[in-house]
Amino acid sequence: MRILIVEDDFFGAQQLASEIRRTGNSVIGPFPTMQLALPHIESSDAAILDVCLGNSVSFPVADALMCSGVPFLFLTAHDNRKVPERLSHVRVFAKPTTADSLLQALSMPVAEPGIGPGMGITTTEPVESVVNGLLDHARGVLPDRSAAERLVAAVLRDAISKAPKRSDGEETGPWLRRLLNDELRNRRRRHFH
Repeated sequence: MRILIVEDDFFGAQQLASEIRRTGNSVIGPFPTMQLALPHIESSDAAILDVCLGNSVSFPVADALMCSGVPFLFLTAHDNRKVPERLSHVRVFAKPTTADSLLQALSMPVAEPGIGPGMGITTTEPVESVVNGLLDHARGVLPDRSAAERLVAAVLRDAISKAPKRSDGEETGPWLRRLLNDELRNRRRRHFH
């Protein structure tokens, strides 16, 4: 697989690229700016994007990747509140994260945007995969493992109560990821004891 890396931290980018190459995959980049990365989207099989690139963000690259159908994820040292709603279905990993975790996430089915907000579709994911993905995401944004597990438990309880009101045709994975992002945005502190 050819992995596009967009990361402005030189040493972090070099380490990630080295780890990815050791798995037998090839690396395109790493590129420190979106302007340098954009011409390489069509030759990529997948991408890892740092959210913040100096004084800018990688969202234009993310939009271009979505249009091209290239799977990608975000990697950030910050929380995921900077990710706009149109990209809320994209997995966000906290730094530092191993290349193996990122590559595994890139090989899993991911949501693709439909027309308008909340219209994401995905290939059918096994429930275990969806729940493990929720746990991985929660552990990436919350430093405490117990807090991450409480967060996912709260999201699953919320999902059970909201299931009758769920939109027809909305796949389970993207719906649960949206609920998780809402819970993080609105009630993050409640999960710490």
